[in-house]
Amino acid sequence: TQIIQQENKRLSEQVSRILQLAILDKSEFRFEMIDIYEPISEVIESFQAQVESVEGSISFNYRSAEFKMLADLTHFKDLMRNLLDNAIKYSPKSPKIEVLVYEETAQKIAIEIKDSGIGMSASDLKMIFEKFYRVPQGNRHDVKGFGLGLSFVKAIVEAHHGVLEVDSKLGIGSTFRAIFPIKPN
Repeated sequence: TQIIQQENKRLSEQVSRILQLAILDKSEFRFEMIDIYEPISEVIESFQAQVESVEGSISFNYRSAEFKMLADLTHFKDLMRNLLDNAIKYSPKSPKIEVLVYEETAQKIAIEIKDSGIGMSASDLKMIFEKFYRVPQGNRHDVKGFGLGLSFVKAIVEAHHGVLEVDSKLGIGSTFRAIFPIKPN
């Protein structure tokens, strides 16, 4: 029964992601001016126990007293959850995750999520934002998913007139950087 419940939960989450992608395709966003510190802190806090249970850590560095931007709060939190979830899933042991927020330029905010995970090859980096693409793991089945998370994240970033970048090295880890305008077009 426990396995059925876990798989049911996982399937529900995937159905939810597919529905969210459909909503993104329709561009239904509710933008408001938000200080991004609170939602980022809230999402980090929701992962804290999970990370600590495997002797990992999440640090949060914020290089300013305040960063406000026009955002859809729900989708903004979803993109943070997705990136942190991936950082945990693709860190085989004791994940070390750093979240950094800083002023990229006078008109842009950058949010970085850096992990000490398994990393990706240059050829995989070209494909990771495509719907249903999953980095091949051989015959391993320990990381669940359908390859929708990063395409969802990219769509959210672009809907906020931002840019999503990634740096990754096999065996070292990945850094995802979302750069948002403070006042979008």
